[in-house]
Parts: sequence; structure tokens; C-alpha cells
Amino acid sequence: RFHSVRDAVERHYLYLLNSGNYSPFHRDLLWQIPYELDIGQMKSGATYLVGNHDFSSMVLAKSSQPDNQVNMKSVFIRKSGSLIIFHFCANRFLHKMIRTIMGTLVDIGRGKIPPSHLLEILAGKDRKLAGETAPPEGLYLYKVLYPDHFNGINSKFEEIDFSTKGITEFFFN
Repeated sequence: RFHSVRDAVERHYLYLLNSGNYSPFHRDLLWQIPYELDIGQMKSGATYLVGNHDFSSMVLAKSSQPDNQVNMKSVFIRKSGSLIIFHFCANRFLHKMIRTIMGTLVDIGRGKIPPSHLLEILAGKDRKLAGETAPPEGLYLYKVLYPDHFNGINSKFEEIDFSTKGITEFFFN
């Protein structure tokens, strides 16, 4: 019997951030911060997230999950003007995990911590080591994949254009 949460084998989330140019029209759609970020440093930090890790430092202290192991398959970061698009792909995500990762990546982008500090944060398994929890505005479930034995359910989902161009046109045109 199919279960949409338990049977998923891969999940994709997007997080959208507007850096520098505040827009009242987008306040409920993405995280808006009033300063520029070093994208190169953020990309460098994101590489430490890829792989199988214990993400205890990136979840609420009172997480109900008995196991905080997550296989982060990829993290992509793209910038177009003031819009920054983060694409996370993993076998699963923990409660507020992406929002905590975002807060930590913003700390890296602001120069508060070096990218390599992410290794220490993950190894410490302590929520207090990570950055602030980013707001929910900007977080979007993009795609969920299931095993093939569910009668080709993956092929039934229409592909959405979440390229930098597609998102930029949606939000800024």
C-alpha cells in the first residue's frame, strides 16, 4: 500500500532568498535580507553538506526522530540579480533542517564563519553550533521521487521550470 511520506526515496526542496533589494510584494514568498552575500563562500560551505551525515546540529533540540542520518545527494546555489536559489536533494529531511542550514549558509555568506566550520557544526551534533533558523518564507517542496514499483508514479509528475531564468521571470517580471 502506497504511503506518500514513508515510500519516498528522494526529495527536492528549493529555498529562495532575496539579497539586497527589498520588495514588499515578495515578503511572503522568499527570505529577504538587506545585505549582499558572498556566493562563492556559500557554495564552498555547501560542499561539506553533501554525503551521508548526522544532521543533529541542524534540527530542533527536541527532535522526535530517533536517527538524524541524512544522505544529502546535492546542494546547488544559483544567483540571478538579487535572487539566490538554493536546491537541496536528499533521501529525507528533518524538521527545520533546511531552514537551519540556510541560516548557517547566510552566516558563511556574511563572513561570520568560514565555510569549513560546517564540518565542526556537523561533528558537534549540537543545535547551538549552527546558525539561526531561517524563516519559512522561501522554502518550497519541489519534487518527490518514489521507487519504480509504484507503477511509474514519477513519470506522472510534470517537470516544472525551476531554472534561474524561470524563477527570476516568475518573481521579478
